[in-house]
Amino acid sequence: MKTLSKGQKLKDELLDMLLRLADLEIQIEEVRNKKNALSNQQRFDKASEKRGEELKLLGLKSFILGGIRRIRHIVETDKSRAIAKNIKNNKIDVINYNSLVRDCTEISAVIRGSLIQNDIDTIGDMLMHSESEYLHIRRVGAKGLRELKIFLEKHKLKLKK
Repeated sequence: MKTLSKGQKLKDELLDMLLRLADLEIQIEEVRNKKNALSNQQRFDKASEKRGEELKLLGLKSFILGGIRRIRHIVETDKSRAIAKNIKNNKIDVINYNSLVRDCTEISAVIRGSLIQNDIDTIGDMLMHSESEYLHIRRVGAKGLRELKIFLEKHKLKLKK
C-alpha cells in the first residue's frame, strides 16, 4: 500500500467532498423539482377549487337574481291586478298623471296596446299628444280617439290642442 502525502490526502478529501457536494446539489435539485411539481399541483388544485367556488357563487348569484326577477314580476302583476280591480270597482276615481295606461281598463285592450307600443305609458304621456297625432297611430283611428276623449272627459282631462 502506498502512503499518501499529506497534500495528496487533502486533495483526495477535497475531491471526495466536492463529489459529495455535487451529489447533495443533485439531491437538493431533485427535492426542489418535486416540491415545485407538488406546488404546481397544489396551485392547480387550489385554482381549481377556487374556480369551483366561483362557479358555485356565480350559480347562486344567478339563482338569486332569477328569484328576485320572479318576485318583482309577481309583485308588479299583483299591483297591476289590484289597481285594475280598484278601478273596475270604481274605488279609485282620481286618475293622476303617473297612472299607467295599461291599468286603465276603461280603455279597450287594442287601444292600450297601441298607446304602449308608441311609448305612451302614462296618462300624462297621453295628454301630451294632439287629436291629429292619435289619428296617425296605428289601430287607434277615429273610434279609438273617441274612446280616449270619453275616458279623459270622465276624469276631467283634455288632449293637447
